[in-house]
Amino acid sequence: MKHLIIVSKAPRRAQSITAGSIMTVVGQLLTVFATFLTTKEASTTA
Repeated sequence: MKHLIIVSKAPRRAQSITAGSIMTVVGQLLTVFATFLTTKEASTTA
């Protein structure tokens, strides 16, 4: 049957994750968490 069109594509290769990029994400999460805690503590003591 030549009139059929292939709709799906082959999956693309995933990007490689380096240790540096993982450490960057962890550092950003810790920064957000620390900011949240300091804001929370500042609002409860005031």
